[in-house]
Amino acid sequence: MNRWSAVIVAGIILVGCGGDVSEPPRTDVPDPNVGPSMVCPPGSEVWMGIPVCAEGSRAGYRRDDFGSASRYQQWEDEIIAGLPKSGNQVYTPYTCTLYDIRDNGTAATDIDHVVALSEAYDSRLDRERFQEFGADSLNLTIAVPSVNQNQKSDRDAADWSPTYNRGWFAAKVVAVKRKYGMSINPAERDSLAVMLAADSSRTVVCGLSG
Repeated sequence: MNRWSAVIVAGIILVGCGGDVSEPPRTDVPDPNVGPSMVCPPGSEVWMGIPVCAEGSRAGYRRDDFGSASRYQQWEDEIIAGLPKSGNQVYTPYTCTLYDIRDNGTAATDIDHVVALSEAYDSRLDRERFQEFGADSLNLTIAVPSVNQNQKSDRDAADWSPTYNRGWFAAKVVAVKRKYGMSINPAERDSLAVMLAADSSRTVVCGLSG
């Protein structure tokens, strides 16, 4: 048994926008509902149902291929409904920063893709799924603009992790990558395993909600 199979993560609850998935996925095979990652060769390691191998190239990446921002902004009120609040303010999961909730249910801050759009190139995701991936509420949250645009940007879990709610974040990454048959590299696998083992929470906890 290698040291990664010893990490007790099989019982995690993967979450969408604050909701729980009652049946944990099998961890020995990729998600049967999607094709396997196109970047990993046959026989590659599978961790938490995700193929593990070196990343593909991001050459040719274009943000516009994933659709306009309006396609995912439509989910903002749903995203905010699943996050902890204090009065008429909502906490951002990564930093537990409070932002005012507007009358239309949105917040005065950025929407972030938990798994960066450019990671579709890392995994050579079928281009026909780019716009679905870009507007999937499972992969969306809110974030402080400086975190979303500068600190996190298009980095994966090997290169960036949030200040708070790391268990929730890691479970989100796993859920999204399983859904789309995407891959992870060994460094990302290692980082996700550490976060899942160190933080047992799979929901966002900030302020008085903790």
